[in-house]
Amino acid sequence: MKTPRGTSTTDIGGFRSAFEKCRVPEFSPRHITPAILHPVIERIASGSGGVVRLERGGNSFGGMPIFTAAAGSGPTRILLWTQMHGDESTATRAVGDLLSHFAATAGSDPTRDLLSKLTVTAVPMLNPDGALKCMRRTAQGIDLNRDAIALRTPEARFLTDLCRRVSPHYCFNLHDQELSTVGDSAEITAVSLLAPACHPDRSDNAARRSARNLASFMAGIATALAPGKVARYDDAHEPRAFGDTFQGAGYPTVLLESGHIRGDVDKEEVRKINFVMLSAALTMIAGGNVAGAGTGNYDRLPVNGKRAYDTIIREVTVGSGSDAYRTDLGISRQVDTHPEEPPRLVDAGDLRLFAALEEIDGSRISVEPADLVLNAPFEYSRLMRP
Repeated sequence: MKTPRGTSTTDIGGFRSAFEKCRVPEFSPRHITPAILHPVIERIASGSGGVVRLERGGNSFGGMPIFTAAAGSGPTRILLWTQMHGDESTATRAVGDLLSHFAATAGSDPTRDLLSKLTVTAVPMLNPDGALKCMRRTAQGIDLNRDAIALRTPEARFLTDLCRRVSPHYCFNLHDQELSTVGDSAEITAVSLLAPACHPDRSDNAARRSARNLASFMAGIATALAPGKVARYDDAHEPRAFGDTFQGAGYPTVLLESGHIRGDVDKEEVRKINFVMLSAALTMIAGGNVAGAGTGNYDRLPVNGKRAYDTIIREVTVGSGSDAYRTDLGISRQVDTHPEEPPRLVDAGDLRLFAALEEIDGSRISVEPADLVLNAPFEYSRLMRP
């Protein structure tokens, strides 16, 4: 990857330092609920001297508030939203850190200059009903990111109306993604990016060309932070999704998907990467340099691969005597993007080309054939015997 234009290594270091200073400690849990989020953003806004403006913009199907938080008064308008899937809260935490940073550094020249050029509107939790129960869908059982056309959910109608009112120059659609690999490699994807398609043939309009430039710049930032761990999300056109819909309507939109890093159980490092990427992107936009970023970094990203499991146990012995054989076991702990117990056995066989967040040497472990039921709960710590 080329060094991203417009941002030096020193700048990236400055953004990392800013994160450490403004990180919201209440957002340490991996999963963020309305009860955790709302007091924090209210405190940030009330203590910001008007820099962060909080508004109850709408209500969920279950009657919970949907807040918008705005900062800046510049002519270039930015719209960010996160946790439209209730179990995807890594970017919610990073957006809270960003608001905290704006409030804490409002008197500094860099922040004052940034907010004089940008108006940033953030929806830090679009699906509070789902967030409350750590579930992907809304209280109506609808995938919010498949409701951009029908608008059957109040949350989708809220986001659509907000976009029309803001008329953003750039949008950031922030998610967590399932466990993936960087292409066909054995490297776990830390973050992936996408300039969503606006047409079934994946051709570009002006908005998507602009989004590709911005995504390419962000890819350079991400690669500087997590070398070899950055991928591109599948760009198959999904007309019911908000990224595709907004792109088609002329609002340049970048999808940022938070992935995984080995050992980063609570996704703190991925949270920091989100903060740095968003901070750098906003600085790039404020400087008017997006068009000069080119698309090379983005175009060269490998597409997300599916060669990853939460746990792989290598070389387990199955059975005994002359019928015994060795195999690798692939185990999943995730439903949608949140952990769930008990884990499930999802694969068995030669998994040498697959990666995992956790790998266990099973060469001294044996199991009975009857215990290996694919897609069934697999409490391997209890079932396996040395």
